[in-house]
Amino acid sequence: LDYARVPTVPIRPVPLRDSILALALGLVMGAVLSIIREQLSTPIEAFLQRAWVDSISNAFNRKYIEDQLDETIADPMTEHLALSLVRLDGLSVLLDVLPQPIIQQVLRNVTDTMKEQLRGNDLVGRWDRNTFSVLMYGTQGEQATATMRRVQSALAKPMSYTSDGETVVLE
Repeated sequence: LDYARVPTVPIRPVPLRDSILALALGLVMGAVLSIIREQLSTPIEAFLQRAWVDSISNAFNRKYIEDQLDETIADPMTEHLALSLVRLDGLSVLLDVLPQPIIQQVLRNVTDTMKEQLRGNDLVGRWDRNTFSVLMYGTQGEQATATMRRVQSALAKPMSYTSDGETVVLE
């Protein structure tokens, strides 16, 4: 082993080099932390959204609609609000007879049809087995009635649920 020697040239800090190194390390650490934060928050948000949506119909579930209704009623700035329930009697028979993939396609068609007839801020939810709910913000009685008539007439048309063109009529 070599003996330790005292350096002949004194060691001094180099401020320019040290600040460039600190800046580079700070940028790398900041980027890594921001990527980790984004990776952790995305699954949490996706999980929460999955908890709000009915997986079969792609409409919001009843709990989410009830929570939104409670929040809106508690908000003093809310002037008008309409909640409509759409019961599809023909759907209850289909739910007992058709296979699951076709039921899923029919329910998603119902959800899409309802969303097409509503404004962008209105919410469509699955209330129970054969009932859907529509939460309409800023809508008064007559406007809500007219909107729901439009939804009813759109749902009364035959819906195709297979590539073969087979259709169902929901009453």
